[in-house]
Amino acid sequence: MKQLIFLSILLLGFTFANGQSENNFSEDTESPKAIMLAALDVISGPKCEARDWDRFKNLFLPTAQIGIVGTNPKGESKHLLFPLEDFILKNGPNYAKDGFEEVELGHKIEVWNGIASGMQSYEWTIPNTDKKQRGVNNFQFLYSNDRWYIVNLIFANEKTDQPIPEKYLTSETKQTDMSKGKVTGLGGIFFKCTDIEKQRAWYTQHLGIETQSWGGGIFKWHTLEDKETVATTTWGPFKADTEYFNPSNKEYMFNYRVDDLDALLAKLKAAGVEIVGEVEEYEYGKFGWIMDPEGNKIELWEPIDGIF
Repeated sequence: MKQLIFLSILLLGFTFANGQSENNFSEDTESPKAIMLAALDVISGPKCEARDWDRFKNLFLPTAQIGIVGTNPKGESKHLLFPLEDFILKNGPNYAKDGFEEVELGHKIEVWNGIASGMQSYEWTIPNTDKKQRGVNNFQFLYSNDRWYIVNLIFANEKTDQPIPEKYLTSETKQTDMSKGKVTGLGGIFFKCTDIEKQRAWYTQHLGIETQSWGGGIFKWHTLEDKETVATTTWGPFKADTEYFNPSNKEYMFNYRVDDLDALLAKLKAAGVEIVGEVEEYEYGKFGWIMDPEGNKIELWEPIDGIF
C-alpha cells in the first residue's frame, strides 16, 4: 500500500514539475543542499520585488506542505500547515510588500537510498527595520527522475528556552554521492551454444582465447586512473539450456562494469526499470541484474579488481 501511494505522488510530482515555466531550474534540484539554498534565495529580496514562485514550486512535490511549529500567546504548543499554493498566496504578498531576507547559518543533511532529511538553521530580517529572528527549517526530500524534490518543509523559530543547537549552526552532509551509479565499461560477453566444448576449443584454436578452469576467458587490462591494478573483461560460452539468462529468451547477455551497484540500482528502480533477483556478492565483486526495453537481461558488476 505504501508503495502504491508513493508511486502516485511521484507521478503527480513529475506532471507538476513538467508544467512549470520554461526556465531551467535544474541546478536548484541537483542536491538537497542546492534545494535548501534555492528556497531561501527565492523568498529573499528587497521591498516591492516580485518573487519567482515558478522557481519555488519547482523545488517541491505538488502535494508538499509547509508548516510552522510554535506557541500561541498563552504558551500552548501549536502548529500550522499550508498546502504549497496556500503558503505562496498567504506569504508571497508580504515578502514583496515589506522586503524579506533569510540566510543560512548552517545545515545538517543525511541522505540514504534516494531519501534525505535536512536541518537548516536560519536568520531572517526585514530590511530597514530591527526585526530579525533565528530558527530551523526541517526538510524531507526524495530523489527520483534524476533530481531531488522537497516532500515537506516544517520550520520553528528559536526561543529563549529553546536555542538552536550548536550542531545545526555548522554545515555537514552525510550522503551517497548521487553522481555515482553509472556504467564504467564492458565487464563481460556471454552467449549460448549447443556444443559448448566445441565452441571453447574453436575460440582457443582460431582466436587464441584461453579457457579458464571455470569455463570462460578473461581479458586483462588497466584503467587510465590506475595503471597498477589489473582490471578484467570476461568472455563466456553457456550451454543452450542455461537458466542464467532468464527471464530473457535471448541467446546472449552483456555484463557492464559499474562504479556503485547499490546507487545505480536505486536510480533504476526509481525510474521504473525492471530489477531481476537480488544483489549477490562474491570475492570478486557485487552483481545485480536488470531487463532492458527489448527483453535483454543485463548483468551489472561492481568489480573488485586485482582478484584474477
